[in-house]
Amino acid sequence: MLASFLRRHDIEIVVPTHGPFLAAKLAKKTRTGEEENAFWRELEGRGGIKVAPGRAFNGVEKDGGWARVNFAVREEVMQEVVGKLEEFYGGSG
Repeated sequence: MLASFLRRHDIEIVVPTHGPFLAAKLAKKTRTGEEENAFWRELEGRGGIKVAPGRAFNGVEKDGGWARVNFAVREEVMQEVVGKLEEFYGGSG
């Protein structure tokens, strides 16, 4: 479900090797730290989704736009999140 959304929107991911997290380049159009921070605020404010910015995690910390996404949630929660992401990306990409 999440993977299908990410593929449909051409969002890069780092395939997880352990743990219930993946790195996804959700803010792929941002160019500065300020733009990236604004994207995370908009995703939370307008989309209702909070993610951890990737710059805090090894592997993607040097490249902007990445987020750490927890996918260890019930199926109905993931359906809701993917629906919110679809709405959000429908308006901003």
